[in-house]
Amino acid sequence: MASDAPPLILDVRTLPEYQSGHIPGAYYLDYRLLGDRIPELRKVAPQDIVLYCETGVRSRIAKRQLIRAGLPNVYHLEGDIRRWRREERPLIKGTDPR
Repeated sequence: MASDAPPLILDVRTLPEYQSGHIPGAYYLDYRLLGDRIPELRKVAPQDIVLYCETGVRSRIAKRQLIRAGLPNVYHLEGDIRRWRREERPLIKGTDPR
């Protein structure tokens, strides 16, 4: 994520979950609203897109949806936010500033 071309990181949990702590630089996009945002996401392709949720269920659903929509380079963050927290990696609390 610290590369010259960092991925677009999408937190696909609910807004309260996002606000309680998210990966720095992650955008909030509830997986249930993903279908409406695919045209916007196509604009960032072929940039890598990394998805995460709490345990992997919602991010896997979102990943399948984006792949079916023809977006390349869609990835699932292994271990999701649960692992991120367990490894004591940095989190940001609050709303998406964008």
